[in-house]
Amino acid sequence: MKVPTIAVFLGLCTLLCGSPGRADQPRAEDMMKAMMPGPAHQDLAKLAGDYTTKSSFRPAPDVEPVSSTGTARLAMILDGRFLAEDNTGDMMGRLVTGKRLLGYNNAAKHYEGIWLYTMATGMMRLKGTSGDNGKTIDFEATVDDGKAAQTFKITMKRIDDDHFIITLKSKSSEGGAAPSVTTEYTRKK
Repeated sequence: MKVPTIAVFLGLCTLLCGSPGRADQPRAEDMMKAMMPGPAHQDLAKLAGDYTTKSSFRPAPDVEPVSSTGTARLAMILDGRFLAEDNTGDMMGRLVTGKRLLGYNNAAKHYEGIWLYTMATGMMRLKGTSGDNGKTIDFEATVDDGKAAQTFKITMKRIDDDHFIITLKSKSSEGGAAPSVTTEYTRKK
């Protein structure tokens, strides 16, 4: 007799999490709800598509920004759970490619992400919240540089269905001005 996959999963959860009925254990229906894409995922899905990008890197507030252009392709993956981005551009005359994953963790009730680039071997990890139902997401991000974790503030703001902006600001350990990058995304028509 073939056992349905969901029954196997729920049985495994019962074994790993303890017996059902304990007040401190999650209920199976709550676990199932946390596993399924919800409204935050549907909002992220609206960003799927092909974009041109324009980036502005400012090493310090009193320095003229360096501009560059590129492209990005965003697509929902894993049955609508995560937004995956593949991007290409240049940074000071050097070709840069990147991959980004972004999602909403229903159980933890926050956004999570990971960014990877050809200009680094470390992974940037993001954790964020939104006060306006996902139109603006504010992230705290970290990258381990081998000595200490570098921290960044990243804001992702949707302007409309065809435009959004991501701003990344380094956090200076001395509290002074730090480098920043702003990237504007415009959907290709």
